[in-house]
Amino acid sequence: MVQSIHPERKKWPPDNTLGVVCSRCGCADLRVETTRDAPGKIIRYRLCRHCGKRITTYEATPATLAKDN
Repeated sequence: MVQSIHPERKKWPPDNTLGVVCSRCGCADLRVETTRDAPGKIIRYRLCRHCGKRITTYEATPATLAKDN
């Protein structure tokens, strides 16, 4: 009888991924291609290293976060 070394196969993409992931392939390995400053936010254009999909993320600046409090 043959026994498997790995009884459970891992699912891809994993369900417990934190942060930004590619919507096309589920990869979490994104590199920042370009960064732009806008009033009250930072715009980052990210590129998936696996499939090449471009993703845009918007980040709040510390000054914006301080105004909300």
